[in-house]
Amino acid sequence: MQDQPSRARMGIVAISIVVALLAVIYFAPTNDGRWAAMRRRMASSQDEAQERNVSRPVVRGKPIPGNAWDEYSLALNEAATFTEDSNLIRFINGDPTADRAMVDRLLAAHKGIVDHISQGAQRSNGQYPYDWNSGSRMELPPLLFSRRAASLAIAQARVWKEAGRPQDAVALLLDVSQFSRDLAANGPLLSHLIGVSLYSTTFGELRDLLLSGKLNNKELSDLARMLEIVDGNFPALAPVMANEVAISVETDIYPAPSLSGSRNLMKSSGWRYGFSSRKMVLDAFEKRDNYAQRSQNIDLVSFAEAMKEAKIVQAEVEASGNSILRQYGTNLPKVLANHRDTLSRLRLLRAATTLLATGEIPKLADPFGTDLLYRREPGKVKIWSVGSDGKNHEGRGSWKLNSGPDLVLEISR
Repeated sequence: MQDQPSRARMGIVAISIVVALLAVIYFAPTNDGRWAAMRRRMASSQDEAQERNVSRPVVRGKPIPGNAWDEYSLALNEAATFTEDSNLIRFINGDPTADRAMVDRLLAAHKGIVDHISQGAQRSNGQYPYDWNSGSRMELPPLLFSRRAASLAIAQARVWKEAGRPQDAVALLLDVSQFSRDLAANGPLLSHLIGVSLYSTTFGELRDLLLSGKLNNKELSDLARMLEIVDGNFPALAPVMANEVAISVETDIYPAPSLSGSRNLMKSSGWRYGFSSRKMVLDAFEKRDNYAQRSQNIDLVSFAEAMKEAKIVQAEVEASGNSILRQYGTNLPKVLANHRDTLSRLRLLRAATTLLATGEIPKLADPFGTDLLYRREPGKVKIWSVGSDGKNHEGRGSWKLNSGPDLVLEISR
């Protein structure tokens, strides 16, 4: 039987081995080759974002040389001077509890917002001047003020419609759609999501104006032509996913963790990353880059095919032991569905405008299916997209979000 000193020596040796192994893990540098490759890949992604051709025509009128954001920024600066966002949104949504007097005061006090959005929409260049080389520290457009400025402009269009100025209302809503496009195109995902959301609100207001019967045939024909331009410049999702690689987490903000930091990492991400947050960054970057590559055709394939891949990616993110990846991962299925939903609303508007102008319905692709569907009924025509389930429910649903399986626009005739 071993004596006590021998057992003690064996215990000390075992502890020493464990400490040595942990020290090796703790102080071991991250694979230099992979780290350098990550740096190069991030730099190339930044160059791609900077050099991407995102030129667009103006929706109405003739283009004015210059960058739209010179004007938009003035609108956003003015939007920072008030805070009555919720009342504007309630008014836009038709909530009877909205304070109309407050809306009128805001519109009277901030005419500059409307003017600057419209003037910016006429500029020939709509690209926000992102500093891609700043990576995750890159400055974004003020998103809160972007939403506030757009909401005020949409409220102004509503007031003009009510006052018998439907043409002015249409022009302003088209300008807001251009602002939405310039916010959503070739930027990071967060800017894209806000832009798409503003598109959706703008399309809802255009729908109400279209159904009001206040536009004559020429105005309807002009609107159909301009909506075709809006459709042709609707921002793609794939470049946005690629841009996320360009602004991945900066590596220099993740030094080797302290002992307490290591415990926290082990708790959130397991032993694999417990002693190297830099390895977590490397792993998260490589996976996000892989997801971006897998999303290259997301705008080109059918919704069913795109959603299948999006769900696979989302499942991988949620199952990952890397807390950085989980933290910065996006809900790609939801992003994809919202993107196609908004584009579907635009296509429905185009179809309805052409119907009212000419009596004919154009053949337009359904972002959720093959082509938009329609049915003539006594006194009305129903146009619909099959919606996110990809199944035709014979026009059962409405324009409202989540109101039915189909996304429907009904036109009285």
